[in-house]
Amino acid sequence: MYKVIIISVFLFLFSGNASASYYKVNVTRIAENLYRVENQYPSIYIVTNYCYVYGYDMDAIVDYSQFSLSNKIIFTNQNQTCPIRKIIR
Repeated sequence: MYKVIIISVFLFLFSGNASASYYKVNVTRIAENLYRVENQYPSIYIVTNYCYVYGYDMDAIVDYSQFSLSNKIIFTNQNQTCPIRKIIR
């Protein structure tokens, strides 16, 4: 009985940290593996790994969680996905 209570409390406390957030953004590539989120002040930059999507004011979805290792940006018009290394404000 105590094990069930401990496990349920553990799951309750840590369930919020594991959820990812999705953000719809417009981005512009400004350098290799560096994208700027448009219409944001102060500017937000997304640093990617091995991303070869070129363009200006592209629609994208950012799948990001602070402690996740599988953060990604999904370019909706090109149907391509790139891993995110970090986000800079």
